Amino acid sequence: VGKGGRRKHKRESATKAMAEGQAFAYADKRREMLDAATAKTHLAPLLAGAETGFESVDLSGKSLGEDAAPVAAEALASAMRSGRVRVLSLADIIAGRPEDEALRVLRTVTNTIANEDKAMGALEELDLSDNALGAKGVTACGALLENARNLARLTLCNNGLAADAIDNVTRALTANATATTKLKTLHFFNNLMESAGARALVPLLRASPALEDFRFSSLRVARDGGEAIAAALAECPELQRVDLSDNTLGERAAMLLADAIRAGKLPKLVSLNMRDTAISDAGALALLRALAAARHSAITTLDVSGNELTARVCSALGSASRALPALRELRAEENEFGARGGRILAARLAANSGPRQLRELTVASCEIGGPDAVAEWLKLAEAAPALQKLNLNGNAFPEDTLDELRRAFGDILGSLSDNDEDLFDEDADDEDDDDVEEEEEEEEDKDDLERSALNEDEDAGLAELMKGAAVSTT
Repeated sequence: VGKGGRRKHKRESATKAMAEGQAFAYADKRREMLDAATAKTHLAPLLAGAETGFESVDLSGKSLGEDAAPVAAEALASAMRSGRVRVLSLADIIAGRPEDEALRVLRTVTNTIANEDKAMGALEELDLSDNALGAKGVTACGALLENARNLARLTLCNNGLAADAIDNVTRALTANATATTKLKTLHFFNNLMESAGARALVPLLRASPALEDFRFSSLRVARDGGEAIAAALAECPELQRVDLSDNTLGERAAMLLADAIRAGKLPKLVSLNMRDTAISDAGALALLRALAAARHSAITTLDVSGNELTARVCSALGSASRALPALRELRAEENEFGARGGRILAARLAANSGPRQLRELTVASCEIGGPDAVAEWLKLAEAAPALQKLNLNGNAFPEDTLDELRRAFGDILGSLSDNDEDLFDEDADDEDDDDVEEEEEEEEDKDDLERSALNEDEDAGLAELMKGAAVSTT
């Protein structure tokens, strides 16, 4: 406990920025070990009382010693007891402290404000990140988690949380009589959760029907844990943003998510991050086809990077990009598309006037290249007029074609400094052609079926209109 942590996550309030004069944060941003005297100096505005009208309090970045903890507790209670403070950050407040001292600090600070009824009723957002909590630390903060009855946003990033700690979090947040939370945002990053922790989190997800934003990244979760989480997310119909990146979730977890999307259980999904989740071609295809089948999908951002995807998904990837009316950002870098896959992807993207809504496309380091690839990518320059950013770096385009790509795409094309034409493997490209052609034909058949179904729906709707009946659409 108390060593502080890597800060690879951003401490961002899910609420809008507070008006000037309503948010408290240390004026001196330097990291510092506080004792009672220095704590009184830094926290003087809070100690002035509730009349200051703070709606947001951020104590992150300065480590509280045992003698500083009562001062901080008094300052928080003074500012919060009127019920105005909605946002509280206690991130990184025990850095460098021995475990026993750190736990006493946490208990002193959190128990004091947990006993303020108005404060607990008002609190909507809590950040405890960058404190090496573990199960003992969560227990020390238990009263705060239990009593914050209207908590809507909770961030626990880089806290050293394993399965026992996650179980404590779940129990604390579901301890009230209804066992239903008001959580809208729940962020976990860079913890020691593993699959056991993922399973321990499932009851909390099922008790959070209002959840909109779920970050579950870099948690060492394996396939069984990933499947449990994916199944639980199907019970969160308000979800808009899902980040499952950097976990070995596997293809079945992706298929469970795909089933939920296809069944209309995640109708508000806006952003899906499946980067580095080992979903393989099968999982990616399931997701892409499910998203494409949801014709009115609201999704704007999709990331399937780093999954060792091959040319077999490229047709579906291109088709989905055109089928999703709101898609703005597509990231599929660090895969294994190869030359054939790169050609298919470009061709599918450019087909039928292209994805006219797409703003950003990233397919860097995907082994795309060869003499025939450039022609297909040049067609996309005209077929995607809304495109503002294209990343093709780290591929294998012939060196003598790079200027042609630059001229066609202009400023929207990123650097090609890592392009290496020697990465192109013509033999490997030829070996995959038959299998990939089969996949492409299958994808074209699926597109034809979807277009046919859409036409049938449109014809049926016209017939109803002609009869004067009201037509409902989904």
